[in-house]
Parts: sequence; structure tokens; C-alpha cells
Amino acid sequence: MEEKRSETNGSFDTAIKNLRAIHKKILRLLSRRGIEQIEFPGNKALFGMCKIVETKAVPNMENESIISISRKGYRKKDGAVIRPAEVITVLN
Repeated sequence: MEEKRSETNGSFDTAIKNLRAIHKKILRLLSRRGIEQIEFPGNKALFGMCKIVETKAVPNMENESIISISRKGYRKKDGAVIRPAEVITVLN
């Protein structure tokens, strides 16, 4: 039984490594085509670059600070947004 569990964990780990490798290759391909993921410096929501899908009260954080990114966004290198990021922000 323990041997089967170990084999399953090994297969799962291999699948995760393969998915990460594929993800990196896709990001490199997009970059070569002039498309990049939207980044949020200072962890602040940038209007036009993101869509706020949820807000939460977090007393020790500033309003419009990003708590988490639900769905990554992408833009062209010239700044045109292809898909805005979906984010959860602070609203006190």
C-alpha cells in the first residue's frame, strides 16, 4: 500500500514539474510575440489594468491594495491591455 502511494506521489510531482515547464514555455512564446503579464508595483490596483472582483476589509492595509490576483492579466508591450487582471483588493 505504501509503495503504491509513493508511486502516485512521484507521478503527481512529475506532472506538476511538466506543467510548470509548459507554463514557462508559453510565457516565453508570448513575450516573443510582444505580450507580457501585467505586474502591479507596490501591490496597488492600477485602474484600466485590472478588474476588482471582490473587496475585503483589512485594517492594517491601505485601500486599493491588492490582497490576491484571481486571474492574471496580459498586455502588449506598447501598453494595450489584452485581458485585465482580476484582483481582490482592500476596502476599509
